[in-house]
Amino acid sequence: MDKGKSIVLIGAGNLASHLGPALCRSGYKFVQVVSRTIETSTLLAQKLGAIPETSFTNITADADFYLICVSDSQIEMVVRNLNPQNKFLIHTSGSTDMNIFSSFCKRYGVLYPLQTFSKNKEMDLAGVPFFTEASSPKELDSIDRIANSVSEIVQHGSSELRLYLHVCAVFTCSFTNQMYRIAEEICREKEIPFEYLHPLILETAVKAGRISPAMAQTGPVSRNDQLIMKKHIHLLEDHPEFRKIYTFVAASILKMNGHSTEFLNAQPGKDE
Repeated sequence: MDKGKSIVLIGAGNLASHLGPALCRSGYKFVQVVSRTIETSTLLAQKLGAIPETSFTNITADADFYLICVSDSQIEMVVRNLNPQNKFLIHTSGSTDMNIFSSFCKRYGVLYPLQTFSKNKEMDLAGVPFFTEASSPKELDSIDRIANSVSEIVQHGSSELRLYLHVCAVFTCSFTNQMYRIAEEICREKEIPFEYLHPLILETAVKAGRISPAMAQTGPVSRNDQLIMKKHIHLLEDHPEFRKIYTFVAASILKMNGHSTEFLNAQPGKDE
């Protein structure tokens, strides 16, 4: 097993704040945490028993793994500053191709957890799917062992597969959460407790996990109740952006259910 091997953790954001402690509990040794600010690197380093760093010039050259948990746009910058020729580099991105490493080093791979992470929300990684990819079978075996130390669901996934998964994750999580934000804003304006919607949010998520989303779809749009839809659209006249979203998503549901969307074209705000 690779437990006891050393890791330099680059990044101290949401994912690093969950993955680092989980790997630490599994027996991996963190030697350094590198972040742009000493405050964030120190906070996470203290939890991991590691040394906080803000400069790439101070990174140790002999760690077993260099785990990169930064935004996609920062990965190449990190790699260029690592002097990576003899290092084993691993990024955690869903949408960045593994071959971003290929012109810099020979030992590299990907450890991608398909989940949303927030620093202030505890999470058990055992049920989180991890997708792995590597430059060789030997490196893949090492990354698989890292993943298996914290998760019960580990699959090999190509860069193309991860990209599709990431798109699906955006629809499932980010876009869905934006709908919650809109509903919360409307509730706030009308002094309606958003908590009233909590059971609906939970039941919708549970149902989507038990039956297909196509079968779980309900409501006035799903049943093509144009009278109710028109009322909703009229109710949103003071929020043209929300109205656009309502009509756009309604049109998508209607089309996927085989219904006409012509009546939506006559609604105010369609081309605003």
